[in-house]
Amino acid sequence: MGIPLRIFIIYAREDESFKSSLLSAFIPLRRAGKIEVFHDALIKPGDRWEDVILDNLRKAHIIMPLVSNDFFASEFIHEVEFKKAVDRYTKGETVIIPVILKHCGWKYDPIIKTLQVLPKDGKPVVTWAFHEEAWEQILDAVHEVTYKATKKVSEKNRLEAELLFDLGLNTNDYYKKIEYYSKSIELNSECSDAYCKLGEAKSFLGHDADAIKDFDQAIRLKPEDPDAYIGRASAKSALGHNAEAIEDYDQAVIRLNSKDSHSLYYVYFLRGRVNEELELFEKAKKDYQKALSIDPNNSFVEFYLEEIETKIKQKF
Repeated sequence: MGIPLRIFIIYAREDESFKSSLLSAFIPLRRAGKIEVFHDALIKPGDRWEDVILDNLRKAHIIMPLVSNDFFASEFIHEVEFKKAVDRYTKGETVIIPVILKHCGWKYDPIIKTLQVLPKDGKPVVTWAFHEEAWEQILDAVHEVTYKATKKVSEKNRLEAELLFDLGLNTNDYYKKIEYYSKSIELNSECSDAYCKLGEAKSFLGHDADAIKDFDQAIRLKPEDPDAYIGRASAKSALGHNAEAIEDYDQAVIRLNSKDSHSLYYVYFLRGRVNEELELFEKAKKDYQKALSIDPNNSFVEFYLEEIETKIKQKF
């Protein structure tokens, strides 16, 4: 579905009914997840009114002034809302699509006269025999703009998400890692690697239950990724879900390339430790032997192998 584009509607109080009609026309795009619409009626009691408006203006991908004589007469629109909209427009940060509601002097406004207005040719909405036809034309035009803008926003978000992901990789602060990977996912929710790294960071800090959810999502997005299975197995083992951990380690082995000897060694050793916890000593022994076959001089694994052989002798 992608990230919905944010639309900000600027209008005069006297044109409230036109705003309501526009919102009704936008329902198909809103339900399809293509757009989110902000207007001042959404401000909650107790909120700092002007701060909320400016914050949403800063976030808007598309700004739609509903133009009439009342629009031009409003000091707040002229000095605050439209001024901020034009500032962002001149920096290339947003798109302005004026909607001409009524006959007025919009052709003499130094900004609006340079923009592509709606409806077509600036025919005011009130002059249409059927207003629904005007709103439909506006809806069609906004749909086309959102299609083009979504591609642009998606590419921008992808690049920002990659930057945040790299920041997560390059910091040793695991709380920062969680912050960077989470922000990266907000911008690109289809990146399995970000979910996997987020899970690893959470697991390192002992937040294993939350980490499992991230590994689940990484696996849904990229079922053939062994790292997500390894991470989830480790988190499950930490929570005492050892049988489930073994299943995930098995899946990781299936997916690992035989040339990736380091990861295979790691999985065999960890699976051996979990099998040992389950008192499946013969299976643990085989895992330690496989780990040693990859790294024959590893005294650490040799120690565990000797220990498990002793346990097997004691058992029998």
